[in-house]
Amino acid sequence: MHQVAIVAKAAVILAAARRGPEGSRAVAG
Repeated sequence: MHQVAIVAKAAVILAAARRGPEGSRAVAG
């Protein structure tokens, strides 16, 4: 189950990175 959560987070980070630096910063917190 942990692996699924990690993959989900990675997908969100990649999506934010594609949107732009602002998105990645928001995900990073």
